[in-house]
Formats: sequence, structure tokens, C-alpha cells
Amino acid sequence: MFPLGLFSFDPHLGHLLALISYSFSVSQTIEITQANGAWLLPPAGLFVNIFAGNFLIAHFPGFIGHSLLIFHVFALGIAFFSYFLMLSLLFHQLYCCPPPLREMAPALAVPLAPPGVSVIALLSLEKALDHFPQLASLQNNLSPFIHVYIPFVIGYGCFWAILAALIMARYVKEKNIPFTLGFWAFVFPVAAFGITIFLTAQNLLFSFLNGVAIFLWGISLLLWSFTTYKNLLHPLPRN
Repeated sequence: MFPLGLFSFDPHLGHLLALISYSFSVSQTIEITQANGAWLLPPAGLFVNIFAGNFLIAHFPGFIGHSLLIFHVFALGIAFFSYFLMLSLLFHQLYCCPPPLREMAPALAVPLAPPGVSVIALLSLEKALDHFPQLASLQNNLSPFIHVYIPFVIGYGCFWAILAALIMARYVKEKNIPFTLGFWAFVFPVAAFGITIFLTAQNLLFSFLNGVAIFLWGISLLLWSFTTYKNLLHPLPRN
């Protein structure tokens, strides 16, 4: 009951965060030069909320579960729009404005997270539809989209990972990056993208990606260990 109780609250919070991220893009007081990867966290959180709810769908009464699934389809539209809007602002900031402050450099890894969790959201939605035969037509239309979307997302993820790595290398070479709690931004996105590739590799057509998934798992574990070590070795100053 506790997970169901949390989920009953989460959709409101997730959509509130999505609306807040949209307000950033139209605000007259927030300049484009302030755009950074952390702005991608609200749509990532909404995708996480959607797939968490999809795993709980079977525990709701029929009509409520049916309504939640339809609601999640609409919520996916909000999450995708919010993600692409924030990503376009980040691209504009990177190529048309001075680079973000060096303290914000780790946030460049965050754009890997929404594509990863969006795949999990779509796969969990497809699985949840198995409990509702009356929505078979929706499932039949969703499956082809997923099979096209996943390779597209993996291609984008590889592109962004290389781009972020090159930008990070420039930061390290020219300015150095001070250790902050922002280093945790390296961990979740890489792990989420690795899970996406692992789930994709379960399909025989993409089984060759198993090695990539294991590699990303090792990288995320290394990043987690390094960040934990740095946190324990150098506690953040009180001031």
C-alpha cells in the first residue's frame, strides 16, 4: 500500500516540475546563458514517475488502472515536449553563448538520463497494457513505435555521450573542475542509459549490445565509487 500511496501523490509533483521547467523557457528573468544540463531533470523525473506507475498498474482496480494507463500516454507527451524544449535551450547555450560555469560542467551528463528512462517508460507501458485486453489496439500501435524509437535513442545517446566527453575534456584541460555534489550528475544518467541498452539487448536483433551494457555498468560503478570516495575524503565546507 505504501508504494501505491506514494504514486498517488507523484503524478501531481511530476507534472508540476514539468510546468516549472516550461516556465524557465518563457521567463523574462532567466537568461539563456543560465541554461545547463540540470534543466533536464524535471522531464527525467516525469518519465521515472510514469514507468514506476506502470509497474503498479496491475494492483489498481480495473477502471482506475485503465484510466491511469491512458493518463500515462498523455503524460508521455508532456515529458517528451518538456525534454526536447530543455534540450534545445541547452544546445543553444552551448553553441551560441559562453560555456556554463565550470562548477556546472558535470550537469552535461544529465541529458543522457531522459532518453534512457523514456525507453523504460515505454517498455513498462507496453507490458502494463497486457492487463487490459480492451486496449489491445493501443498496444498494437505502440509496439512498432517502440521498436523504431529505441535504436534512435541509442544513437542519440552515443552522440551525446561523445559530445559531453569532448566538452568535459576541454573543461579539464583549460579550467579544471572543482569537486562538488554536482559530480553525482555523472552517475544516474550513465546508469539509466546502460539499463536502456541492456533492455534493448534482450531482443535477439540487438543482442550485440550486451557488451556495451556491461561496459556502461562498469563505468557507472566506477563513477559512483569515485564520487563516494571524494565525498568521504573531502566533506563539503559548511559555508
